[in-house]
Amino acid sequence: LAVLLARRSPKDPLPYRRFFRMLPSFSAEQNALVFQTRWLNHQLTSADHLLHRYLEQKANELYAHQDECLVRELRRLLRKSLASKRCTLTDIASQFCMHERTLNRRLHAAGTTFRSELEEVRYEVARQLLAKSAMPLAKIATALEYADVTAFIRAFNRWSGISPGQWRIHNMSQ
Repeated sequence: LAVLLARRSPKDPLPYRRFFRMLPSFSAEQNALVFQTRWLNHQLTSADHLLHRYLEQKANELYAHQDECLVRELRRLLRKSLASKRCTLTDIASQFCMHERTLNRRLHAAGTTFRSELEEVRYEVARQLLAKSAMPLAKIATALEYADVTAFIRAFNRWSGISPGQWRIHNMSQ
């Protein structure tokens, strides 16, 4: 019924008229082909059902991989954001150029949450700081954005089953 093209009208629109068998509307808001809805139910005689199934499987794999990439990128941003003290859901979502609810929905689809990924990154950074530095626990707690050292010690106990001091001693002896 119509062809809409989001580009200026060319000096010679004849190739477009020949290709589409009609003169497109140029300078449209979007590129689109407009047709009657009954065509959506039309079966293609040349359809390859095996190819369709294969392509659908590949698309699903790419979609699943997209979630893995999102989680990997989230962890990278969380590590970076911990250092700059801008580690809230709002801050991270804006770095992904998406709304907080969208980020939460995508993380849920990937089988995780913002909070659990933040805790995992904090645990990872805490182990690195404990193993590779002599930084006092209070400074580690501050670096990981805990209100005080007690909150950090409780969280570390929850993660590892032992206190940060015990973990540090145990790992220094190895």
